[in-house]
Amino acid sequence: MTKVPAGFTIPPGWPLTDGTLTCLTCHFPGHSPGAVAGRPDESTNAPHLLRGGETESRAAVCFRCHAKDQWARRNPHQEAANQKTGCTFCHAQQPVWGRDRSDTVSFVADINILCIACHDSADHPGGIRHTVTLTAVMPAVPELLPLGTGHRTTCATCHNPHIDTPGGYRLRGIKEPTPFCQRCHKL
Repeated sequence: MTKVPAGFTIPPGWPLTDGTLTCLTCHFPGHSPGAVAGRPDESTNAPHLLRGGETESRAAVCFRCHAKDQWARRNPHQEAANQKTGCTFCHAQQPVWGRDRSDTVSFVADINILCIACHDSADHPGGIRHTVTLTAVMPAVPELLPLGTGHRTTCATCHNPHIDTPGGYRLRGIKEPTPFCQRCHKL
């Protein structure tokens, strides 16, 4: 985990562990609404279990500590595609282009959390959560689609964050969604 950077002020009541940020610094413990059978849904005042989540957007919660002007108009996809910069927006260390692979890089946080921090969209295909650990009964994933640690699909399994083609959903190899999804799913 990360020490609180100089100049940051953590809101009162947001816990640290030995001066270090953890998941529970920004999130309440628990599960997303309906994620655990028999458990009542979490409060609607804390979407995504975010502390201070009663604001108009998830990003507003981030700006309780992060300076909004430092992040405005930044596009790490464009930075990575055009100048090969902006890498430490997501990566813990600057990757070496042409040498590092998905299994040799590290991230500043869980890759899915990095993606949904900006891409807060409920209209993912079929409304189904795709970030799961694959089991033997699930469809096979083609080798060219990188899996995360523990044989887990991540946002980056299907989407290439290093290209700047938002019109093509940054899909790996095939720009049209239906044929892309048919690589794994029978539709």
